[in-house]
Amino acid sequence: MQIITEHDNQRVAESFNAAISGLNHIADDIKQSCADAIMEDDYGKVDMTKASAMELKSFIQEVANLSMHWNKGIFSKSKTAQRVVAGNLNASRTRAARASNVRLRVTFLNNGKQIYLNSSAKTFVEALRILKLDHVAKLGIIANRHELVSKTKFRSDGTIHQCEGWYIDTLSNTNQKKVFLEEISTALKIPIRVDVG
Repeated sequence: MQIITEHDNQRVAESFNAAISGLNHIADDIKQSCADAIMEDDYGKVDMTKASAMELKSFIQEVANLSMHWNKGIFSKSKTAQRVVAGNLNASRTRAARASNVRLRVTFLNNGKQIYLNSSAKTFVEALRILKLDHVAKLGIIANRHELVSKTKFRSDGTIHQCEGWYIDTLSNTNQKKVFLEEISTALKIPIRVDVG
């Protein structure tokens, strides 16, 4: 049986990111169509585009959940299989060390501000803070069966970060954080570039 490699994982993660980004662009077009219909007093079209937007939002969340499942579940199992097949603990430790050094770099394209802290979680939290936590919370993004940004603390461990009275779920890998940030920036119409490395 062929083992899923890190390269395979990266390609699938990038495909998920591209799909989510493309779907968000379609959602923006639908929202614009709905706004145009309101201006034209075409309330039949408003209802139709609103229904389409709601269905698409649900579908985008399903794709994001699949992406998270891929990154957290499937690939982690195959990494375990690689360690068993390889039988080389030193090589496994080297791969794990490289993975733990993978960080996010977030660039706000409107002013060139760049965030690149010593962990993906810290960069993620700071980027969300700049994107305005109350605006992010209104998007209702779900992570690990809870809202990504919430006023309620729903878990007591190091994967929940508190910032300005909000609780942020950082229990996701670097690629999923990238997906969340790109989805949020598209929804809020604040252009950013998110690099992983």
